[in-house]
Amino acid sequence: MNDRPGFAPKVPGRPRGELFVLKAPLLRPMCLHHARDVARAASVSPTTASAGLAKLLDDGLVSHHAERVTLGRVQDIAVWRHNLYSSPGSAIIEAVRSVVLPATKAQAHGRRVPKKLDHLFWNLDRPALDTHRDGKLIANRLLQSDDTEALGFLTTGAIPPAELERAAATPGLDPSLAAMARSIASYLR
Repeated sequence: MNDRPGFAPKVPGRPRGELFVLKAPLLRPMCLHHARDVARAASVSPTTASAGLAKLLDDGLVSHHAERVTLGRVQDIAVWRHNLYSSPGSAIIEAVRSVVLPATKAQAHGRRVPKKLDHLFWNLDRPALDTHRDGKLIANRLLQSDDTEALGFLTTGAIPPAELERAAATPGLDPSLAAMARSIASYLR
């Protein structure tokens, strides 16, 4: 259910949902592997996302090709990317920039670290980690990684704000990372 319906300008030949689908890879360039991922990011149905991606792919506005990514381990996986800076995208780029995706209510998250972050916990038993009990440790690992998916996980609310505050107070933590942890904790309260 959406808290805010979002906004998409009127573009001839482009339905509103298609513009949402086109905006999603612009905002989340690293983690849209399947049409369902795009649907979740764009706050549209999987059917709308699949149909929109097919049309956008035909029009040359998105691409779907294999890239080497780290999802628990290094692997080649197909990723959706926008092509807005190419010739076909130049006519629509300003419209896409003005799109505001619908806001959704925060989803309830489990207390486990996702498998896709295995590489950050290579020396720990990741399935045994609990985001409430081990929140400070998990947050420190995520903050000190250069992994955008890991930093994104901090914003999901799976780690309690109090644990993020504890992580921010870790001696020797880069001040900008500590400020980010405090900012996320404040946002989640």
